[in-house]
Amino acid sequence: MTSASTVRKRLTVPGSIYLNGRRYWWRVRLPGQPSHVARPLVADGARFATTDRAAAVEIARSMYAAALARVDPEKIDARATVETALAAYQTYADQYYRAADGTPTGAADNVKNAIAHALEHFRTLPVADFDATALEAIRDRMIEEDYALNTINGRVKIIRRAFRWLAKRKIAPWSAYHSLTTLEPLQPRGRTEKHVSGPVKFARETTPVRPADESDVLTAAGYAGPVVGAMMRLQLLTGMRSGELVIMRAQDIDSSGKVWAYRPLHHKGTARGLSRVVALGPRAKKLLRPLLKNSGEYLFSPQAATRERFATWRAARKSPVQPSQITRKKERPALAPGPRYTTETYAQAVRYAIKAARKAGQTVGDFSPHQIRHAMGTRVRGQLGPEAAQAALGHRHLKTMEIYAALTWQKQQDVAQRMG
Repeated sequence: MTSASTVRKRLTVPGSIYLNGRRYWWRVRLPGQPSHVARPLVADGARFATTDRAAAVEIARSMYAAALARVDPEKIDARATVETALAAYQTYADQYYRAADGTPTGAADNVKNAIAHALEHFRTLPVADFDATALEAIRDRMIEEDYALNTINGRVKIIRRAFRWLAKRKIAPWSAYHSLTTLEPLQPRGRTEKHVSGPVKFARETTPVRPADESDVLTAAGYAGPVVGAMMRLQLLTGMRSGELVIMRAQDIDSSGKVWAYRPLHHKGTARGLSRVVALGPRAKKLLRPLLKNSGEYLFSPQAATRERFATWRAARKSPVQPSQITRKKERPALAPGPRYTTETYAQAVRYAIKAARKAGQTVGDFSPHQIRHAMGTRVRGQLGPEAAQAALGHRHLKTMEIYAALTWQKQQDVAQRMG
């Protein structure tokens, strides 16, 4: 029989659990955190902190175990909860999904978004009890919340991959992972129906991404400013990914040949050992030549864009500049432009350019940087064939990379000479 002292020892958690009004809160310094923080003890599916003392202690224990798992996954025991186990996987994902320069990629955020669904409903469930039924319940909930079919399948796949990682490290049993593999992915075209309470519901299907209209891109580029406008035109000429475009440096461009070769410092296939070369033809070279002054800096800089924008405003000013307004630059501004664009800030700049064009009375449709890339691929495919489009866009399968490497570069040069 379990003694009272054993029960007290098992329920003991660090910090202080206390009543805030009629609900329990917890003040504690969790592993890996610098100071004590007060936080509400909220049960799964609840909106507010619990009013039950025993439940508060169990929630605190689960939160502490999850924080410990993030700091030291080796300390997880066989009684781990879903929260504790997935916290360990999130820590691994944050470290693993990084570009060559150490910056995190979007894959870690994808893992976080997928894990959030499991934590919402099964936070305190023992990891050994998480099976296909639980995963299907999560999927049903995503259908009810109107997530797109591809998003649902992608997040289910991430959760399944997380349990494979946990099973390899003996944090979760292999039986849990094998159970998850029995849940088949949702299928498109009306075959995704799921009987839930009420009428039959379907996972929302999205329409394929359409290429941007090239005339819209060129029109918006004229209202984007010199730097962002050059980025939009170059992407339309080369079809490179936004992530490859924003990190362009002079030192990464080989200008010795008739067709220049740009080799990004890192790209989508870097982690898989794939090479990437972007061919730069006559029009692309004309765009880039004025930017090749400082070999160590990024060619497309928000700092340069800001300077040019302010210079344009100053030149257009009709009233004389007052002495106090000659320079109002702050020594340490709270928000300062960075040395290069990110994919997010570039996409935001494209949206601003579209908005500016419309404000000037132009008819411009919505599009994203990915649709600019898609527009170039569509144009090349229509004029030179699918093989040329594959080469220009850098679509290479790992198994055939070595076979088609030379052919791909030759085709890229042909495309750049004729269209870029």
